Amino acid sequence: MGNWMKAAWLALLACLALPAQAAPISDPEAAMRAFYTALEKETPAPAIPWSARMEALFALDLKEAQAAGDEIGRVDFDYFINGQDGQIAKSVVTSHAVDGAPGRRIVVVRFENFDMPQENHFYWQRDAAGAWALDDVRSFGEDGGFVLSHLLQYGADPAEKTRAAARVP
Repeated sequence: MGNWMKAAWLALLACLALPAQAAPISDPEAAMRAFYTALEKETPAPAIPWSARMEALFALDLKEAQAAGDEIGRVDFDYFINGQDGQIAKSVVTSHAVDGAPGRRIVVVRFENFDMPQENHFYWQRDAAGAWALDDVRSFGEDGGFVLSHLLQYGADPAEKTRAAARVP
């Protein structure tokens, strides 16, 4: 790949990997419902605001990928749909407060991607200014699932892949 093409590809990946500027969120559950409704309708989903911690992890992943000559980074799939491609249906969004922590909320989204059941938990917190920001994503799946912050910082755990493969009939 030519240097100009590689530079263009890395610039595109930087735009995709780093969070887009998002409108302030007043209700994390409503925000995730709107997001998955857009995915089901195959329309552009609204941008989701990330916490400063997650923004730093996205930047770290991008920096280390570029230093290693990697064009993708540690996360090579869409963590909102648990795959590279999506056909989202039947999303159900619920949420609950975190005991003793009014500035944190967990939003649970159950959905199907290509008829395969999925479940993601989205961990939201208020920042210093009181705005809601997404602080992590955890997927529960047959493949062992993932925690996005861990993937960004450490990549996929080979031991988890081995355990997941052992569970497959």
